Formats: sequence, structure tokens, C-alpha cells
Amino acid sequence: MLDRVLLSNLTTDKLSVLLFHKVPRVRHSLFKEDLDLTEFERTIDYLQDQFQILPLGDAIQRLGKKSLPRRAACITFDDGYPDWEDGVVPMLMERNLPATLFITAGQFQGMPMWNERILHGVGNCSETIHILNTSFLPQPLPFRSLDDRRRAVSVIEQSLKFRSASQRGVMLVELESVLGVQMSHTPSMSAQQLRHIHNQGFEIGAHTVGHPILTCCSDSDAREEIGAAREILAGITGSPVKAFAYPNGMPGRDFSSAHVNMVKSAGYQYAVTTGTGAARWSSSTFQIPRFT
Repeated sequence: MLDRVLLSNLTTDKLSVLLFHKVPRVRHSLFKEDLDLTEFERTIDYLQDQFQILPLGDAIQRLGKKSLPRRAACITFDDGYPDWEDGVVPMLMERNLPATLFITAGQFQGMPMWNERILHGVGNCSETIHILNTSFLPQPLPFRSLDDRRRAVSVIEQSLKFRSASQRGVMLVELESVLGVQMSHTPSMSAQQLRHIHNQGFEIGAHTVGHPILTCCSDSDAREEIGAAREILAGITGSPVKAFAYPNGMPGRDFSSAHVNMVKSAGYQYAVTTGTGAARWSSSTFQIPRFT
């Protein structure tokens, strides 16, 4: 399906922006949706063969000038994972491929990615818990088998996804207490890893502080999420942060025109969504669609 959609867009003045997330060497037993590193290698080799891969900022600039080469594409990643450093980053460097990494900045202030806290909690809880019950789940969940726990991860994520950052934080603390795990043990990217990746020549973009869906935030909280992420990441890398990715990223549902204006006011130069399709010369610089 990806091949057909992408190849249908191989014309001049169109830009295909690819979105990836976590790319582990081995997929987590509780979450099978991730590409593993071997599958990612096959994917980028295909992309390199079929497309001209450009840095995101350069491509967006050329898109507006109608000067893109045919089969232009960019590679992006969302969230921020520690295994990028010795996984996808060296793989891209070997092929001299640029990429933009959109980072959730709260993990550098002791707040791991919320979905990783769920995965860590369920994956490391006591084997004696056979029914999971919390105040925010619609009903108790069977929790005995591996399939039960895989389903629990999905149900918990859906229960927390469209909550405000503060609500989600309270729920995660409750979940970790029930499961008997500590937030501080959740794998997170370190500031040293981020600097190392940036120093290899990869663009670092912002993906808010705590990854809330912006339409679930008050205006003041949304501005803080957007602006503070830029300041945190610039402080670590020592370079200005030009790019922003809207959490969850569906236009009209996960962010509004007011949030686009907040991104502009915060000093970003371009932003990406999860709206599907190739970008055209008429596309908004602050709403560039991406293929997942």
C-alpha cells in the first residue's frame, strides 16, 4: 500500500515526507506495531532507490519556489527514543541520508514519554496481577496472559490519549502505583544522546514538552507546550529549533488554526502534521502532511 501511494506522487513540485517512530532492534513483546531495525533498513533502502532524499528545511523552501527535483522526499521521526542513537542514526549515516527528529522535550526534565510509561509499567509489573482495575478504565481488564496484557496496553493508551497533560499525569501515577513500578525506570532519551545525534548533522525539531493533544489543552497550556519545548531543545543542542510536529497531528481534530498561530509566534519556521498526502507548492509551511 505504501509503495502505491508514494509512487503515485512521483512528480515535480510534490514532496513526500515520511514519518517513523520507535525502531527497536527487536519489537517489544507487548507492542508489535513498530518496525524493527531490519524492516526499517529495507524501507530506507527502497526509499533511497526510488526517491531523492532531502533535508526537510531545504525541501520545504524549494517546494515554495517550485524548484524541487522529481521524486523528492524527506525522512522524519517523532517522539524520541534512546535506541535511535545506535540504531537508525548510524544506519542513516552509512547511507548519507538526512532526517529530522521531532523530540518530546519533557523526558529531559524527568518526564518519560507517556506511552513508554504504559509499556514499561505493564511489561514490568508483578506476574501475580491477574485483573487490572483503575479509576480511569471503563471496566477491569483481564491481565493474566500475554495477549491480555497486549490488549491492556492498547486500552490504556486509548483511555489516556485524549486527556489533558495534567489529567494524564495523574492517571499514569495511579497506574504505576497499581502495577508496582517506578516512572524513573522508564527508558528515555538522555540529553547526551540528543546532543550526539544533533552533532552527527541531524536536524532536531520540537514535539511539545509532554505530548498532549493540543485541542485537549487550554490556550495557556498549549502555548507553554509549544514554546517551552523549543527552549529546552535549543538549550541542549546549542542550535535554534526551526521545526515543529503537532502531537497526534491530524488537522482540525488534534490541532486548530489557533495552534498553528501559536507555533508561528513561538518562532518556528515550519511544521508537520499527520495529514496524509504529498505536499504541494500551495501547501502551508506550517501544515506539511506526512506519510506514516
